[in-house]
Parts: sequence; C-alpha cells; structure tokens
Amino acid sequence: MSKAVFITSHLFSGSHALCEALDTNRRVSSFSSNAVYKHYDDFRFLVRRKHKSNNTAATYLDELLYNHSFSCKPLYEYCKFIYVVREAKPTLNGIVTHHNLKHQSALRYYSYRLRRLCEMAKNTPNSLLVTWDDITSGKCIDPISDFLNLKSNFKMNSDFGHYKDFPDDVHYNLVKQGQESYERHIMYLKSKLRTC
Repeated sequence: MSKAVFITSHLFSGSHALCEALDTNRRVSSFSSNAVYKHYDDFRFLVRRKHKSNNTAATYLDELLYNHSFSCKPLYEYCKFIYVVREAKPTLNGIVTHHNLKHQSALRYYSYRLRRLCEMAKNTPNSLLVTWDDITSGKCIDPISDFLNLKSNFKMNSDFGHYKDFPDDVHYNLVKQGQESYERHIMYLKSKLRTC
C-alpha cells in the first residue's frame, strides 16, 4: 500500500517549509491540497495522485492546518503523522499579519488547533513531534528521515524570513494566554509522541 504522511500543524509553525523540504527527497511528493479527509475515498484520492517516484517506496505528503481537515478516525492506522508546533508570539503575529484575522480570532484558532492536535496525538502514539526550533536548527532532519525510512536526507531551506518578520501587534495578554495554551499542550504532546 502507498504510504501517506500528514504534517499536522497550525498556521505559521514552519510546517509548510518542512513540506517543501521533504518534497526535495526523491521518495516524497508533497501535495498541499487543503483537502478534507472525512472518508477513505479522500485518502484514496491522495495516494492515486501522480507521484515523482513510480515504485512502492513512494510517500505521499499532505499538510493539515485546520480542525476540519481530518476527521476519519479509521484512517489513523493507514497513515503516519508528524506534528509541528510553535510558540504563541510569532504564530499569533503571523496569523494576524497574513490572514487578516482579529487578534482574539487568531488566539481562538491557535488554542483550539493545539487542543485538536492533542486529540489526534492520543490516537496516533507512534507519531513524531517537531518544533519550530527543530526545523530552523535542522535537528529534525535525521529523526524525520528515520521515521519515514528515507534512504537519503532532505535539506531545509535556510531562509525562514517569511516566518519571522512580523510586526509585534498582538496584545501582551493575548500572547500570554496563547503561550500558556502552548506550554500546556506541548507537555501533553511530548508525553505521547516521539520527539527530536
């Protein structure tokens, strides 16, 4: 059976940069499709797409950024999951800057998304947890390569400017609430998942 991997994350975590980096590996094809996986047919649509590697080692990669993106629990056993998270301040400022959301809405998305990641992690205990620091330092490369059984490593783009240069607009109290949510949820994720 074709292998499917989901980078399961939130906006401005660095997950998209990770998808792009993994796509440079000859065994991985990344499809940032904004697909919604509610049924096994949705999964079949992913693994029937044209892949650059025409053999059994082909790995199909998609990115999940919203709570409604993946709701078919029977698919958990057919897929691998890499969870990517980032601290509150840069995440919230990035969401507000680039998605034109009100500050409270950005905090709500972030907090509910972290909670959903924990719900999914409970059902996918053999998955891998990656942080923003793991991505920018390159620390995640070997663990992900091992996790996906890649014969050769992939390379991270060293330019993360798109993920860092945000105005510091979100109010301190909202950032504080977001950071508390992050710390609570990452503790849970670390207790359930493999880490870099």
